[in-house]
Amino acid sequence: MADYTYQEPDSEDFIAALRAVLKNKGEADLLSLLHGATCTISPSSQYSRRRWDAMWTEVFFEVPAERLGDFNESTETNLEKYCDLIMPKDAGFDVMSVSVAPRLGSQGTRMEDEVEALSRVLESQENHIQLPEDLFLKGQEMAQAYHFLYLAENFLRVFIETIASSKDEAGNPRQLTYPRDVHSKIRNRKQNEQRNKWLSVRGGSDLFYTDFKELGDIILNNWEVFASFFPNQAWIKTKIDEMANCRNLIAHNSYIGEHERDVVRLNFQGIIRQLGSFI
Repeated sequence: MADYTYQEPDSEDFIAALRAVLKNKGEADLLSLLHGATCTISPSSQYSRRRWDAMWTEVFFEVPAERLGDFNESTETNLEKYCDLIMPKDAGFDVMSVSVAPRLGSQGTRMEDEVEALSRVLESQENHIQLPEDLFLKGQEMAQAYHFLYLAENFLRVFIETIASSKDEAGNPRQLTYPRDVHSKIRNRKQNEQRNKWLSVRGGSDLFYTDFKELGDIILNNWEVFASFFPNQAWIKTKIDEMANCRNLIAHNSYIGEHERDVVRLNFQGIIRQLGSFI
């Protein structure tokens, strides 16, 4: 195996170095396009096949929405060349692609203003794709729904971890057992995290490597521990399954309607009321 670090450069240092190289090479147009831009370095889990054991890597640039229309295939190809040039060779990342997207919700800028700017850019493009008029509004609605789901899922993790670290009525440490398939999924996710070190570490315990439905499986698998906290198994299973279904739709960029958003909100509120006095 090649002696690579597989450590990403700091994104701010990377784009600063890129600007310095562009200035030195007299690439004034490219330099101008990157004014106010940020970048994210995104190695994949696939080899680039350009160098032995080097990873196929993409650099994502977020630029002010009004500047998005100034980028084209030629400028992105040039950016790709310079990004690969400045990427530390011992990192083991070969820059194979560059993507440019609008920067939304930047500091000091209202999200509504950024969305309006992006809309103007899309409308100004020749032969542009006609997006539904309500797409941006639906995106904001899904962001709010996901916020509830994020809080609910992590609330359950904290609850389970709190109970697992407590002692039973006899003063003995509690021992939770995970279903075999949950153990397998946790192991696979940890292995994937080790292979893709650019991914953020999920958390300090195995519970952060589980999803909504698996949290429900853990509760049901240890019902003798959790029975006193819930009315019955069906009560908590139904609530978790309903929220998990909504989460999966949002995670795949699908839209959930007002009824489903109410389900998420009311289920979360119900769980909080049920467990609020215990944790």
